[in-house]
Amino acid sequence: MRYLVPFLLATALVAGEAPVRVEFACSSDELRGAGLGCSEDDPCKVFLELSGIESSANRIFLTGNLHTESTTLASILLNSEDGGKTWTEAYQRMPFTTLDAIQFVDFEHGWISGENVQTVARNPFLLVTDDGGKTWRPQPLFEDEQPGAIQKFRFDSAKEGVLLLDRAVGNRYELYRTRTGGSNWELEQAASQPVTLPGDRARTAAPWRLRPDAATSAWMVEQNRGSSWQRVAALSTDVATCR
Repeated sequence: MRYLVPFLLATALVAGEAPVRVEFACSSDELRGAGLGCSEDDPCKVFLELSGIESSANRIFLTGNLHTESTTLASILLNSEDGGKTWTEAYQRMPFTTLDAIQFVDFEHGWISGENVQTVARNPFLLVTDDGGKTWRPQPLFEDEQPGAIQKFRFDSAKEGVLLLDRAVGNRYELYRTRTGGSNWELEQAASQPVTLPGDRARTAAPWRLRPDAATSAWMVEQNRGSSWQRVAALSTDVATCR
């Protein structure tokens, strides 16, 4: 994989009354590489899309991507260690890539699903941490380039996990199992119809949620306070206008 160094890799995003705006450098080389011809007459708007939220110890993580109306530009992984007051990027942005679901099974072991979406979904992988999200490393599902998007995954321990992959053609739905924390996966089932994740069960009330708010053009990060949800941060969906 080729990586893009994020503009705000080491800079906190301060959450105030107004939604926080993730910064994006409108690099002409990067935009041309994505097939975009941005100009004063035809500017390209860049948006933030958030897909997943999870907490571990005192950290909150948000997964997603940066995209225009037609192209996914890069993945994004945000981290807050102060309850949503400030945010940093926990991992470098990866071009033409999106990050989706995130899960921690304890205070140390966590996984994030992702894939490259430059043309079609391919090169599915997991970002893996064993130090509570301080550092992350990519773990491809396959040694060679293959099509597919991770539909769903679940770990029941630091070693045991299951994963559903959508190949988009033929016996497109594949069920995999790992006993090595995601280092290796064994194919257990392939079918043309959707497959159920073994042992899937209803989750208890989630402690955090993401909610798009059209009135403010922002993603609301909210915490479950039992009888209500309380906003702890807001991140603008509008990132940049590149000309």
